[in-house]
Amino acid sequence: MRLLSIETSCDETGVSLIEWKANSDSFRVTKNLLVSQIDIHREYGGVYPNIAKREHAKALPLLIEKAMEGLEFSDLDAVAVTYGPGLSPALWVGIEAAKVLAQEYNLPLYPINHMEGHIYASMLSEIKKNEYTFKPVTYPAIALLISGGHTELIHISNEHVYKKIGETQDDAVGEAFDKAARSMGYPYPGGPEISKRAKIARQEGSIVRSELRLPRPMLHSHDLNFSFSGLKTAVLYALQKNELNDEEKQAFCMEFENAVTDVLVKKVKDALYLYNAKSLIVGGGVSANAHIRESLEKVCKKEDIELLLSEKSLSTDNALMIAAIAFAEIKHDIPATNPEEIRATPNLSLSNTPL
Repeated sequence: MRLLSIETSCDETGVSLIEWKANSDSFRVTKNLLVSQIDIHREYGGVYPNIAKREHAKALPLLIEKAMEGLEFSDLDAVAVTYGPGLSPALWVGIEAAKVLAQEYNLPLYPINHMEGHIYASMLSEIKKNEYTFKPVTYPAIALLISGGHTELIHISNEHVYKKIGETQDDAVGEAFDKAARSMGYPYPGGPEISKRAKIARQEGSIVRSELRLPRPMLHSHDLNFSFSGLKTAVLYALQKNELNDEEKQAFCMEFENAVTDVLVKKVKDALYLYNAKSLIVGGGVSANAHIRESLEKVCKKEDIELLLSEKSLSTDNALMIAAIAFAEIKHDIPATNPEEIRATPNLSLSNTPL
């Protein structure tokens, strides 16, 4: 079996080609290609949907051609594509390409939830070079999905049965990193810029000035929701009132990263306790943040919770995670979808969407 997958939900164009033998529990990755638009969007300080659409339209045909080197489209057995959530213009590019392939070559088409993709990215285990299977998960599990556009807690009661139990009420955590970094004069994307300076401050034992201490929004809200808009505003006000040298900026980056991490850890601990969870799955681009990863590792070790984290290379948007879900659907005999019925679904939820 061969499957081509497409991911165009935001600012990264991804195409993956996987193959497997009948009844196999693993698959081999033939191609996993990605083109990032970060350099293009950096001058705007964020992602512009119509520019993202244009760049996807330029990159996708070339990536598909490269993925299919030495093969004909008739050699494919199925196609998978992200249909949401994401930026509608960006999603449209991938969906339309997948539809054309499915209809032209009579291929089964599998529309995939992008957020479920991040869960699957954390479940992947490379058993040998370019060959993957799924890590065993002990249920019930909690998934923390943290990215530029999403901050969610998902309860997974059993395999592929999801319920959203917490989410951001305003900015996503990745968006907060980007906006805080912009206030400090750092380029987009802001997460790596803040993390790099926070690491230096932590290593040097820096202490942030009392007037630069930041709030931990909704830390004691008695629910599992998040809010990062106020934290972003607190950063702006602190910088307007205080002129910081480079060393103080590094300490301030550490304080911001600590504030975000404190909130994430508290909400995760509450969710694990409330739902008597046995496993924690962490996915999304912000899960690449070293301090957040280390903090969650400590929680899971202390509470004897199984932790599933994706490889850092698979934490950001990619087509391999989309292929992995389609592989699982095919293995579970889930029927493909009529291409004419697939639409871009920007606000698609993961709640109650069993495989």
